[in-house]
Amino acid sequence: MKIAVILALIAVVALGGSIRRAEADTKAILSEIDNHPFGNALISMISLHLSTNGPLEEIVVLLNTLRSQLNKQQEEDDELNRTNQASCEENIRNFQQQISTLTAQRNENIKLRDITQASLNVAEKDLRETINALN
Repeated sequence: MKIAVILALIAVVALGGSIRRAEADTKAILSEIDNHPFGNALISMISLHLSTNGPLEEIVVLLNTLRSQLNKQQEEDDELNRTNQASCEENIRNFQQQISTLTAQRNENIKLRDITQASLNVAEKDLRETINALN
């Protein structure tokens, strides 16, 4: 297993151009991982395991288990997101329908107000004429 890791590292170096660049890239990636609490815990655990000369296969099994758990968690989150998205889309459709209904009601109320205002104007004119006629 150690040979496979060494061969993979050699391949990365060969494909990456130079040893310095590959080392810098590796350090940058490890630094980014180390800055995250989960990544820091993972790197610390791997480092501890390697310092005790434990078999690399255990690390591979651990990483595969973590990957499976993360994939399962992602699938669950994706399903929850799909459910929430569907709910939001339904709410949007309902709100759009309510907006249409209320807009139509408002337009009808404006028409009714205009008719009522016109009737009130006529009634006020008739009342003034009647009062003038009585005087």
